Amino acid sequence: MKRLQSEVDKYLRLELVGHMLTDHTWDGFEHSHAFYELIYVFKGPIVLLHDSQQQIIDQGQWLIVPSDLSHCITSSSPSSFMYIGFKTNLVDLGCECLRPFQHDRTTAFAVLFSQLNDMVDMVFTQGVAFDTFTPRLLSLMISAISSLQTNESIADPKRVLSNKIKQYIHHNYTKPIRVDEIAAGLYHTPHYLGNVFASVNGCTIKEYALQYKMNQAIVMLQNPSNSIADVAGMVGFESPHYFSKCFKTYFGFSPSSLKNKENLS
Repeated sequence: MKRLQSEVDKYLRLELVGHMLTDHTWDGFEHSHAFYELIYVFKGPIVLLHDSQQQIIDQGQWLIVPSDLSHCITSSSPSSFMYIGFKTNLVDLGCECLRPFQHDRTTAFAVLFSQLNDMVDMVFTQGVAFDTFTPRLLSLMISAISSLQTNESIADPKRVLSNKIKQYIHHNYTKPIRVDEIAAGLYHTPHYLGNVFASVNGCTIKEYALQYKMNQAIVMLQNPSNSIADVAGMVGFESPHYFSKCFKTYFGFSPSSLKNKENLS
């Protein structure tokens, strides 16, 4: 077993990342922690025990353990699973916790788990530094966690309005996002819309739009056939230079350095 700490992001904090391999029967210690824990099973099944109940997580499934829940993990056969401890201010995960899902439930999680499979091989078997994956993992986690927003968690009008804004951004991120255009379409003033969105999400509409564009861009850049100029246009930037500047400000490294790293790997 290996455990690695991560960096802190504005919207998401990774508390730990680890990979567990068990030869035969495994009985973990009962424990709890002050953050969510995403568990993804590469080889299973495994069993999560909590509150005198058990939850079976099969191979290819994932589950989120709520914060402060006393639990332990057991396995009666050889297993392999990744666990990611995180905190987020993007979405209320209450309704999504302790429900096993297939890895392809959403596109965002499908991309995330594809990257996790590659990361497990390179970090835990080939000794590649985890820091290599941290920015990409943060970005993919943000997209995936954000995609968990469901009708079960949008009971109040402000959250409903916030989700309409997000839907607009998700469908129109390939062009410049204008708050006044969103406001006109939703029959509210830009000021009111901005206040509602910030109160629900802890960030402005423009910040969320940039975050979403950058999340899409970092995935697109991993496709060798996409140039930096191509990706800039695909996420709504007229200038590749300005795109590169925003990308470096957001992630801390340039898209060209990511492209070079991909070409060398």
